[in-house]
Amino acid sequence: MKLLLFLLVAIVASVASSWPTDKWPFSNEPADKEFLKLYKDILQLYVNPYQNGVHEQSQQQQEKPFDPMDHLHDYEYPESVRDLCRMVKEGRGLPWEAPFSVFHPEHRHQMELAFEALYSARSSRTFLQTAQWLRRVKVNPSLWLFALNTAVLHRVDTRGMVLPPHYEVEPHRYVRDRDIRVAYSHKMRHTDGATVHIRPLSGSEESQLSYLSDDPQYNEYELMAHQCRPFWWKPRYGDDHFQRHGELFFYQHHQALGRMRMERRSLRMPDVVPMTLDGPIPVGCHPGLSYRFAGAFPSRPDNARIVDTPDVTKDTFNTYAQRVKTAVDMHSIETPKHQYVHLDNAKGVNLLGNLIEPTKYSLNPRYYGGINTLGHLLIGGISGSHSQHQRNPSVMEHYETSKRDYAFFSFHHYLDDILKKHKGHLEPYTKEDLEFPGVRVGKVQLDRDITTFLEDYEFDLDNAVDYSPVEEMEQASRWQTEGGYHHHQHQQQEKKDDLTLPKLKAVTKRLNHHPVTFLIHIDSQEKKDVTVRVFLAPKYDQHHREMTLDKQGWQMVEIDRFTTTVEAGEQVIERKSTESSVVARHERLHLKELLTKVEDAIQGKSEFKLDKHYYQQEGGYPMHLLFPRGSAEGTAYTLAVMVTDLDKDKSSSDIQPGQFFGVPLCPKSGHKYSDNRSMIFPFDRPIRHLDTFRQIPNMHFMDVNIYHRDQQQQNQIQQEENNFYLSY
Repeated sequence: MKLLLFLLVAIVASVASSWPTDKWPFSNEPADKEFLKLYKDILQLYVNPYQNGVHEQSQQQQEKPFDPMDHLHDYEYPESVRDLCRMVKEGRGLPWEAPFSVFHPEHRHQMELAFEALYSARSSRTFLQTAQWLRRVKVNPSLWLFALNTAVLHRVDTRGMVLPPHYEVEPHRYVRDRDIRVAYSHKMRHTDGATVHIRPLSGSEESQLSYLSDDPQYNEYELMAHQCRPFWWKPRYGDDHFQRHGELFFYQHHQALGRMRMERRSLRMPDVVPMTLDGPIPVGCHPGLSYRFAGAFPSRPDNARIVDTPDVTKDTFNTYAQRVKTAVDMHSIETPKHQYVHLDNAKGVNLLGNLIEPTKYSLNPRYYGGINTLGHLLIGGISGSHSQHQRNPSVMEHYETSKRDYAFFSFHHYLDDILKKHKGHLEPYTKEDLEFPGVRVGKVQLDRDITTFLEDYEFDLDNAVDYSPVEEMEQASRWQTEGGYHHHQHQQQEKKDDLTLPKLKAVTKRLNHHPVTFLIHIDSQEKKDVTVRVFLAPKYDQHHREMTLDKQGWQMVEIDRFTTTVEAGEQVIERKSTESSVVARHERLHLKELLTKVEDAIQGKSEFKLDKHYYQQEGGYPMHLLFPRGSAEGTAYTLAVMVTDLDKDKSSSDIQPGQFFGVPLCPKSGHKYSDNRSMIFPFDRPIRHLDTFRQIPNMHFMDVNIYHRDQQQQNQIQQEENNFYLSY
């Protein structure tokens, strides 16, 4: 009997240990073969996700294709798996050709079922088989891809796996229809190595921002941030990484709005106007995008007005919005039990963010709704056909397309004003709150002017077109051939006549900048561990009037935050822009590159190291967009640098100088938010005593100009630099 009990306990422990835990099992070590094979199989699911031929054949060749209903004991949430299987069997799921939007409740419910099946799989094998099954039974591709991405980001056994760029997996969300048609033309003519040059829109003032709207990494970031921190995340999934989620929501969009306002200032464009429910949206949206099967994304004319939609009415949105504003005015949230939770200095913004987005941690979702999600649906439905219940979602109804629309920034300006009003109720920081006794910032220098330029960025378009069964088999063979894609490429170069499937590329213009080094002069009376915060804001408003600090402070965008140790005496801290904690320090790896690296590691030709910092401890914003565009004559900005006491800032005594201290894109893997301060400290509260603020010894303000060079000027500068270095 004791032996039987021992065996039972051992079995239960074995099953439990395979369920994702919060422990990080790797520390930048080479991946083993088992991990690599799983990774390769997962990556192959992203190749032609809208076509099932090869994957379906491989599944059918099995004696008995995998069916989750036969393995319910292999899932932590068997009831969700059961519901998912019934939905698929009864044909109640979102049609395969239909557009998927996570903002729509029914779409989201179906995606959550798929996610729960993937996330709760007790073993890597069951997880992979479930993902393959979702594809084989033709669950809506965008739906299962969304669920798969989110599961990969949050499962323990997949941490360290770098997701392929979404703009290569579903390029129709990033590349306009006219350019997709060019790709089809190249494919039909079998033009090997064909390149599609993405042509920016023209004819409107907003088209000046095409270097952003056509930048796939800029658009993908919004999707990645939300898949890392889903608003629909349930407490039973684990809540360690939901620390300060509501504040993160505000911080992300406060930063996005601030960056857009700086870009518009560079181009001398009108500032973003906050949305009003009864007023017009001054700028229209004509994205030129088309869904893979469902037709075009809706357009919206200039000065369109918000109207009722089948998803949400103006009155419903306004009722919820007024309740949120009342909560801000009363400094408290009403709970379902009619108790009141105070919006205090420490947690108020987090509670408010959870209320507005909304997350499952909202204190009263029935009463306050979720005006962020409802707002996206309301604005997105302006141009839809309201005579029919079915309509194509607009760009506002997808994270990865929303920032193409002026209305996105106008709406988040509206939400940002709610945050500002809440912060306006807080007491301003005192001199004692801001000062760091014994530490003084003498001056800040840059080793060169901040200069931006436009450059070509290339990515794959293979997934943008359809393939015949023969072509699909050939494409799949690229990844099965020993040596991966490059080996197959070499074979095809030797046998040109056998080439049947062209490789398609897209090239778009994106903004970049020359790296700069900040030289921060500090005088300290003693050795101290410190936090350094760096901000940037426009110096002038849209009417070219110099802004006072109380107005400028709310437009400050954080461009770096780091920790270090200062010695007693005077010293200079050198900080490179490439080291910034608010941006991703890696260029995105293409799907083909990932497959090749993984295949090479499986074959023993190289190592594939697991880097938990790739998502979990990076700001994630594209590095090439750290600085705004500027102008040929130079656009004036204000740079603010503040040094504070790390011992008072850090949330844990374990945090040491030099460790990541920014806002992580995916705060999972046991990583808690490191900084106790408000995420936009010290500019998050009213500034009523300007002289006091500017005279803080541990803070320094300076004017900087940001210059933009065209390609000819850029080439000349590069040649001068080359000549300079060659002279030594």
